[in-house]
Amino acid sequence: MFDILADRERALAIVRRRGLDHFLMLLDRLASLYHGCDCEIYKFSLEWMDEPYALKARGVRGDLLIGWR
Repeated sequence: MFDILADRERALAIVRRRGLDHFLMLLDRLASLYHGCDCEIYKFSLEWMDEPYALKARGVRGDLLIGWR
């Protein structure tokens, strides 16, 4: 089960415009909102950028799994 269902094209556009570091910051904010605590996301998978695979983000205090609609 996914934590979030998101728009993959929009996520890719954010990465292209603002970069991977900015996207990591956004994932950390999303994880905090959906889990109710600061997860401190420190890395995420890149496979979703080439194929519509789920995005898996790892955090110190919790992980985030994003599926695409």
